[in-house]
Amino acid sequence: MSAGDLRVLYVMGIYHSGTTVLSNLVGQLDGYFAVGELRTLWPKLTRDHYRCGCGELLLQCPVWSRIIKSTFGEGEDRVTLARDMWRCQREALHEYHTWLRVGGLLRRRGKGLPADGPLARYAAGLARLYRAIAGETGAEVIVDSSKEPTDAALLLMMPEVDPAFVQIVRDPRGMVYSILRVQAGGEPVAGSR
Repeated sequence: MSAGDLRVLYVMGIYHSGTTVLSNLVGQLDGYFAVGELRTLWPKLTRDHYRCGCGELLLQCPVWSRIIKSTFGEGEDRVTLARDMWRCQREALHEYHTWLRVGGLLRRRGKGLPADGPLARYAAGLARLYRAIAGETGAEVIVDSSKEPTDAALLLMMPEVDPAFVQIVRDPRGMVYSILRVQAGGEPVAGSR
């Protein structure tokens, strides 16, 4: 793929707002591949017990095992690279209150990424992962529902990525109900009618 050929549809929104439903629906279109919250992949690759949406262990899934091997290699190489990516992500974009970093990222737009810092290393690893996803799945558009505004701003700084964005907004009452249902183990929540 040449510069700007990695097409990414980035889904933003607050947790429990329906981003997963939207990305899964869009991911069923021909040429689209939904990756879920890709920003959460790094810690998952340091352990062997995480499952793919298909139900298989992530490292045994017929699709993700090829993507991971293509991007990171196997064994300790995978774990070392995933830990490095996770560290770079935390240093450059943070895990919580990421919106505080958006202004700084947007001001850097057009100036390029700082050479060899955590942000540049994270962007390079993310581009490598997107490239592997597109190569292994044949997807023309990768649907990433990571939600975080910093990751969206970073995509604007990556010359190999052609991003598009969608913001999903849900009625706050529905979000609260969704959170309460998770806390109740999936059972209906009393007084929600």
